[in-house]
Amino acid sequence: MNVDYARVKVVVFDIDGTLTQSKSEIFETTSRLLCSLLDRCDVAIISGAGLEQYKKQILDFLNCRDLFSHLHLFPTNGASYLKWNGHDWEYVYREIFSESEKEKIRAAICDIEKKHADIFDDSPSGPRLEDRGSAMTFSVLGQDADYDKKQLWDPEGSRRAILAAELSRHLSEFEVRIGGTTSLDITRRGVDKAYAIRKIQNYLGVLHDEVLYVGDSFGEFGNDKPVESMGIRVEKVLGPHETERLIETIINSSK
Repeated sequence: MNVDYARVKVVVFDIDGTLTQSKSEIFETTSRLLCSLLDRCDVAIISGAGLEQYKKQILDFLNCRDLFSHLHLFPTNGASYLKWNGHDWEYVYREIFSESEKEKIRAAICDIEKKHADIFDDSPSGPRLEDRGSAMTFSVLGQDADYDKKQLWDPEGSRRAILAAELSRHLSEFEVRIGGTTSLDITRRGVDKAYAIRKIQNYLGVLHDEVLYVGDSFGEFGNDKPVESMGIRVEKVLGPHETERLIETIINSSK
């Protein structure tokens, strides 16, 4: 799909594999370019990560707080939305799992771990399951796994596709999506990145062809796939360096 970048009013980014490497801090060049883009248009970031992870990977490295009014955060794959109030980030909405929903997810993951024991590392680096309030994230190698180890574990996504399909059968009322390099994100049915895009369009009053989505996970269970399926213009990247080149192209289109 050809994109008229000059027409784009909102650029939406994924985090891991797009703005940053997995669970890593944003590169200085990417940070600088993101600030330049914020001076041109609105920017939204949708990720399975929670707000604290946004801060650790991106927000703490953006030297343009005066432009944060143009930045929109959608943690946990759109299950929540935060805007800058001039002093701090505040929730516009936040959808929280009930305890019974969380318990059902934990039980399903326990069953999957037993059934597919051959896929799992016996010594995960940190907890596998993270409760993000409005989403649960299951990291097969653990939340603190080494970057290089994660890159080698499932480069084609085939292992996570098996786990995602199995979990989807157990959790039919939830969305199960591949995120990052070794993780699965679980939200309520219908709450995904397409849901977040519709929220963006509603709050900012923008049309389909005025939104550009940039991500890296568009496979069958990829958490970027719902955006592509809704007909939004997308750019598929293979990492932050490709994202940097794309941002430069977008900025130059308006000169």
